[in-house]
Amino acid sequence: MIKALLLDFSWVILHPADRTYEGKLNDLNRRMAGDDPLAPYNFKQHFTINQELLDYIKTLKAQYDLGIYMFTTDIIQERSEVQVAIAGLFDRIFTARELVEKGISQQDYDATKTDSKSFQYIANELHLNPQAILYIDDKPQNLRAAQEAGLQTVLYTKAPTMVEANTEFFTAIKDILHYSGDKKETAKDADNAETLASYAANVPGYINGTPHETVDGVKVWLDTALAMLPKDSTILEVGAGFGRRTEYLKSLHFHATPTDAIDEFVDAMKERGHTNAYKLDLLTDKIPAGQDMILADAVLLHFNDQQAKTILAHFREALKSGGILAASIKRGTGEERVTDKLGLPRFFHYWSPDDFKQLLAESGFTIVYESLDSTGRNNSAWFSIIAKPW
Repeated sequence: MIKALLLDFSWVILHPADRTYEGKLNDLNRRMAGDDPLAPYNFKQHFTINQELLDYIKTLKAQYDLGIYMFTTDIIQERSEVQVAIAGLFDRIFTARELVEKGISQQDYDATKTDSKSFQYIANELHLNPQAILYIDDKPQNLRAAQEAGLQTVLYTKAPTMVEANTEFFTAIKDILHYSGDKKETAKDADNAETLASYAANVPGYINGTPHETVDGVKVWLDTALAMLPKDSTILEVGAGFGRRTEYLKSLHFHATPTDAIDEFVDAMKERGHTNAYKLDLLTDKIPAGQDMILADAVLLHFNDQQAKTILAHFREALKSGGILAASIKRGTGEERVTDKLGLPRFFHYWSPDDFKQLLAESGFTIVYESLDSTGRNNSAWFSIIAKPW
């Protein structure tokens, strides 16, 4: 059972801003900083921190009973710019300097990660069986030393963002933890948390790969819903992404408030002029009461049946008497994790129209409009409804 993640630092968490650079990152830091490797200089001009990976590790830490540790060569991780990024994430940082000074490894600093004794020492310090530690590094020779000590390993492709690292990394991490991790009991299950992490890691990819205009069948559906409301209605959009539907609602002079479960989308909406956007997680946050309409376009498909029932119950509680729910799902059966559009795994749950209508009825809704018209979207079979609480 995996109880700890041990991560390399250079070329996994920290990368050079210059992608043609192939030297040692500690050498680059010392060249910029001079005699004192922690001296101030324009760090961000020369280095980039893999924030997407750090966010992903935070997500795993929230899902599983894991210790998070770092194994690094020198002291670049002690720079203030790095400390801000990793604050509160790592339970302990092991350094090559520490191992050499304690006589654990007879190698020089750079070679301690090719010495299996280094990994045996870390396992002993953590009071863990080496098999309970998963080591992530970009160098195969370091992974071989960890394997000799009994650790499980995953190769990280040298890439400054998770999106550019191949998907084998995510699959390997997920599979190892799924079969041997001690999962925490949380309201937000692994599939949903992974989906949020994938969106957060590639917001530009989602924005670029998603139609921005509200046209054709989507427009008919929304126009039908809006025709049921007075202009001064309060509309809450959940899972708004970059705010494309809210933009359409506002163009018709409706007051709409866009929300999303990840900060990156909220920031993107504010940059696009939706200054009232805020973070709202449908599994953990209370939906504000008094809504005339709740818009959930392509949102419920990221939740399983039980989660969808819970969310629909919350929608019902938040709607005013006579309020409406406008929701859309992808038609189909079963569940799957897909990597298209983002290059990262997202959870999808599919319903047939009849099954979705039954789910709505069981959740206290009466459908007043339904459509199978999938025009105005990417190539998929969709089902759009307007429903009122009964």
